[in-house]
Amino acid sequence: MRDTRRHLWQLLLFLIAASVQGRTLSVPDVFPTIQAAMDAAGPWDVVSIGPGTYEEQIVLTDAVRLEGAGADVTTVTYSAGTIIDASRVGSQTVIIDITIDGQWSAENGILCDAGSRVHIEACRVTRVLNGIWTSFSSPTIDRTLITDVTSVGVKVDAASTIIRNSAITHIGGDGIHAINSGFTILDNVISDANRGMYLAGWSPPIVQGNLVQACSVGVEIGSDARPKFRDNEIRDCTRYGLYVGSVSEPNLGSLIEPGLNRIFDNAIANVYDARPDPVRPVSAIGNWWGSSPPDEARFGGWVVYDPWLPTESARPPVISLSILPDAVAGESYAFDVSRAVDGVTGVAVYAAEGLPDGLGLNAATGLLSGAPSGAGTFSVLVTVADDNGVPAAAEVLLVVLPSGSPLPIDLTSPSRAALGDLVQVSVRTDRPVVDLDAMTFALAVSPLGVLEYDHVEVDGTFFEGASVTPNPADPGLLRFGLNHGGTAGVSGTGDLVHVVFRVVGDDASVVITLEDVELSDATAEPIATQLDGASASILVQCVPGDATGDGAVNVLDVTKMERIVAQLDATPPGACTDANQDGATNVLDVTSTERLVVGLPAVAPAPQAARIPVVSVSTVSDRGDVVTFRVSVRGVLRDVDAASFDLTYAEADYELLALTLNGWHADTSRIDNDSPGRAIRVLNAPGVGGVSL
Repeated sequence: MRDTRRHLWQLLLFLIAASVQGRTLSVPDVFPTIQAAMDAAGPWDVVSIGPGTYEEQIVLTDAVRLEGAGADVTTVTYSAGTIIDASRVGSQTVIIDITIDGQWSAENGILCDAGSRVHIEACRVTRVLNGIWTSFSSPTIDRTLITDVTSVGVKVDAASTIIRNSAITHIGGDGIHAINSGFTILDNVISDANRGMYLAGWSPPIVQGNLVQACSVGVEIGSDARPKFRDNEIRDCTRYGLYVGSVSEPNLGSLIEPGLNRIFDNAIANVYDARPDPVRPVSAIGNWWGSSPPDEARFGGWVVYDPWLPTESARPPVISLSILPDAVAGESYAFDVSRAVDGVTGVAVYAAEGLPDGLGLNAATGLLSGAPSGAGTFSVLVTVADDNGVPAAAEVLLVVLPSGSPLPIDLTSPSRAALGDLVQVSVRTDRPVVDLDAMTFALAVSPLGVLEYDHVEVDGTFFEGASVTPNPADPGLLRFGLNHGGTAGVSGTGDLVHVVFRVVGDDASVVITLEDVELSDATAEPIATQLDGASASILVQCVPGDATGDGAVNVLDVTKMERIVAQLDATPPGACTDANQDGATNVLDVTSTERLVVGLPAVAPAPQAARIPVVSVSTVSDRGDVVTFRVSVRGVLRDVDAASFDLTYAEADYELLALTLNGWHADTSRIDNDSPGRAIRVLNAPGVGGVSL
């Protein structure tokens, strides 16, 4: 057998053992009861419950993690009152991997009251009157099964609950019962309940990506509720899919934002409007009703369900447009609306309502052109229809300035930067300029010593092809001249020129101001301009873990950091990817960012992190054309939170068919970056715990 291992040029494996904060209090090995361990626990401690059934009531301590060995093997049971009281605890409090069993007589499986922000993850709540009761609190319920409940699966009373990735089934009353609450119901399955959801009172929840099936009523909207439904499926209910009660206004989809819901095969009606005196119709545009055209008998009351999706998988176009460049009365104007439209299927047809006199929109090309006859502010409804039948729509603002108005010139730049970044400052106009031939301007920079002039360019601007003469002699007042070749000028809107600076200082706010702007057309006539204090402010500061460069560390930075480590994304301007401040950006920073997001300190470079000293590569099989390897590490690695793999091989000799990862949790975040001769994987275990490999 040939020694194919020589073709593996490089295999690097970095693993992070999650930094342990506080102690682990074991039940029943050290403490005889869960409550005894909880009473002894302090912030960041873990109460670890072994397999078995524990008959007791529990009151949680703030910032303590209550962790079972798995919902299939660890059960907390009690037959009266509330089994787990999670009131008055913060977002660092976690209940995970536990079954909570009320023996058909307990009142609540989990109670979240008095400002509770507990995280309930991967649990099972069963055989209780109410599965989880949240009142005046903001808990998160994730990957949890609530089943065999006498009354309500999740009761939400004046709370801001998040319910996601969970299953609520076999419920005697309502799967979710919410009153006077604004919250999110995302990617859940609700089935076999009297009402899948009941939403009433001051209740503007976001309901998205859920499956509600086999209930008596899928969703009932009570008085004063204003829920928004997107991308849900409501089907096979024995009475109504969605029942609208008095003085409520659910939003199931509009021309501006189609619903993309699938509501079908509900016995009496898919949507039934039972309001006695409706002020506005139930807006239900852009949904799939089980057939095309939908059965009109499946709608009751005042429901606007036309236009509808022609097929279940059809999607309308999207218009990413909210404001149009300013126009000037009596002057030529042009803007290509089609550039702001994505997802067109087949032939696109454009239309616009509310345009000023003198402007028109080409139905075939989407070009808005003409010369507006009078000044004013106009709200324009732009639509584009394609073969799917549901048009995209956007309300856009158009300002028409009086005749002779000067051309506004402005600056744009990133709002943040970090040491070593290249920062691009752009001089631009958002109003069309005609026959531009030459331009001079100056940039005042203050304070000095933070940004250093690097270069100037016109590539990618509508002034491309112009010659540029910079004068950077005075770093506090940089001067530039531009001249377009030939006798004809250029016309357009957008960027005129880019000036690039290198960040050489730190921890400062730099202001760049545009001064002394002069424009000339091709006949040597001046083009009047206005600056209105055109300036750009750039904060130069490093916020560890800020992978997006927006100055904050949040969940977006976790994903961005994974993509940067996987070499899928470049580091944005202003980003500070060295989350643990060890001088490098690697998989350590993935875990550090995750911890910073939830209020924990970043991991230290050592001893929590290690580069595994022994990586063995063995040949499992060699069939001549397909070779299978096994890559192993020595011993058992515990509390592994994140890992990166970088595999390189001889592209001329091999093609990678598969790379299978063993031992990781099913919910592990995974980022792949494959190219000929190289495969990169970045893994991040759910939560801040880790796995054993």
